[in-house]
Amino acid sequence: MRDTDVFDLDFTTPAALPTDTTKQVKQAAIEVEAVIRSLEQALESGPMEEAGWRMLASLYLGANRMSDFTALEARHEEVFGTPIFANFRQENAPRDTHRTVFDMPKKIVQGSLPDIAAVLEACAAPEGALLEFSRVNGADVGGLKELAEYFSKLPRDDTKPEIPGMERFITSLEKAADSSVATEEMWQMLFEHRRFCNNMEAFDELAIKYAEHFGISPPSW
Repeated sequence: MRDTDVFDLDFTTPAALPTDTTKQVKQAAIEVEAVIRSLEQALESGPMEEAGWRMLASLYLGANRMSDFTALEARHEEVFGTPIFANFRQENAPRDTHRTVFDMPKKIVQGSLPDIAAVLEACAAPEGALLEFSRVNGADVGGLKELAEYFSKLPRDDTKPEIPGMERFITSLEKAADSSVATEEMWQMLFEHRRFCNNMEAFDELAIKYAEHFGISPPSW
C-alpha cells in the first residue's frame, strides 16, 4: 500500500460518482493547496507533531511536488533522526500474536465484516481481540453504515479490541466527509469512532461541524 493512500481511500460507489467530475477535481486541487499552505505555515511558526509532517509529505507526493517532498524529508530526518514515513510503516509490523486476530476486508461492503459475536467473545477473553484494519483501502455507503453499527456494539472499556490502521482510515474518512462527496453514513461512522475512543471533546467538535454542514441538529453522545 502506498504511503499516500491515507489521502485517497475510496468511500464511494461507482453509481454515486457524478458523470462530469472536472469541477470537483479542480475544487479538490484548490482545497489541497490550501491545506499545504496551512501546514507549511504551521511548520514554520513552531514545533509541529510528526503526524503533521507526514501529512504535508503525503500531500507533496499527491501533488507531484517532488522537490518540496525531498526537502521536507531531509529536514524531518535532521529533526527526528528517522525517515519521514518510518513510524507510519510500523503499522504493518507484526502485532501481539496472543490476541485473536480478525482481518477486516480490503473494501468494506455490506456483509463483509467479521462476525460481531465472535469479536465480542474474543474481547471478553483474557487475551483480547485485534481488528486488523491496515489493509482497508475503502468502503461503500452500505459498508460504512454497517461499520458504524458494528462499532456501536464494540466495548469501550479495557476489553476494547486493538485496531491497527484505524487512524489512517479515519483520517481519510474525515477528509471525504468534509468534501463535496460527503454522505450521512460517513459522518455517522465518525461519530461512532469518537464514542469508541471515549473522546467526548472530539465528538462535540464533530457535532458542531455536522450542524454547519447539514443544517440540522447533530446526534447526541
